[in-house]
Amino acid sequence: METLILITCLLNLLLIASVINNKSSSSNKIKSTTRRKIVLDTSAVIDGRILSLAEAGFLNRAELISTNIILDELQYLADEGDNLKRARARYGLEVLNKLSDLKSLSLITKNLEKSELEVDQQLLNLAKTLKAQLFTVDFNLAQRAKIEGVKILSPAELAEALKPQILPGEVFKLKLIQKGDSKNQAVGYLQDGTMVVAENCLAKLNETVELQASKIIQTDGGRIVFAKLNNGRDNGRSRGGSSSRSSSKKATPASPTPTKEASAKEVQKPVQKSAPPQKPTSTARQNQNYQRPKRVNNQEESLIAAINNSSK
Repeated sequence: METLILITCLLNLLLIASVINNKSSSSNKIKSTTRRKIVLDTSAVIDGRILSLAEAGFLNRAELISTNIILDELQYLADEGDNLKRARARYGLEVLNKLSDLKSLSLITKNLEKSELEVDQQLLNLAKTLKAQLFTVDFNLAQRAKIEGVKILSPAELAEALKPQILPGEVFKLKLIQKGDSKNQAVGYLQDGTMVVAENCLAKLNETVELQASKIIQTDGGRIVFAKLNNGRDNGRSRGGSSSRSSSKKATPASPTPTKEASAKEVQKPVQKSAPPQKPTSTARQNQNYQRPKRVNNQEESLIAAINNSSK
C-alpha cells in the first residue's frame, strides 16, 4: 500500500511538472510571436531618436534587427577624416550599445551575405523576408518601401502627427523672419517647425504680428500654413481682443464733412458784392478838370494885399 501511494504521488508530481513546462513553453511562444520585428536603417541609428522612443516605452516588446552592413558602414564613417561624419557615426554606435542594454526590447544583428545589390535593397528584402517594419528617416527609402509594400516607421511622420493642429480661421501670433517667394509675402515658423506664409506682410518683416490662418496645405515634407493679418488687430482693437459683438455695435454717426460747394457758399455768403463803378457824368468830368487853388498862409495874403493897394 505504501508503495502504491508513493507511486501515485510521483505520478502526480510528474503531471504537475509537465503542465508547468507546457505553460511556460506556450507563454514563451506567445511572447516570441507577439514581438514586433523592426529592421533598422543606418540613417535611423545615426539620427538617434529611436533611442528616445525606446526609453519612453513606445518600442516595448519589440525586436530590433540590425545588420552587419550597418555596423560596417558606421565603422567606416567613424574612421573618416570629416569631423562631422565621424561624430555622427560614433553617436550611432553609442545608440546601438544603449539599445542593447534596454530590457524592454531586444536587439539582434543579422549577418547578411555580400551581394551586388545596394544596401537599401538588401534592407528591403530582409524586411520582406522577416515580415518586419523598416525604421528609417530617409525620405527616398521610405517612399521606395511604400512602393514595394514594406511598412515603415518614420520619426518624421510621428513628429508630424504630434504637431498641434491649426485650423483655418484660428488666430495666433508669429514673428516673421524672412521674405517669401511671391510678392509681399513674409515667412515665419511655429515652434514645431511648421512654415507659415503670411500674405501682404512684407512690411512687417522682423516683427511679431497677429495672424489668422486662411489655408493649410499638406505636403510630403510637412504642412504649410497660409495666413493673413488678423482684421481685428488691424482695426485698432486692443491686444486682448475685443469681441466681434462689440465691434458690431453701431458707432455714433459723425457730422458730415462739408462739401466743396457748401464751403464755397458759406464763404461767399457773408461777402456782399460791391456795386460796379459808375461812369462819371459831364459835370463830374468838369469837376475833375477843375484844379483847386493852393492855399497860402497869412503872411503871403498880407503881402499880396499890400502890393495891390500900392498899385492903386
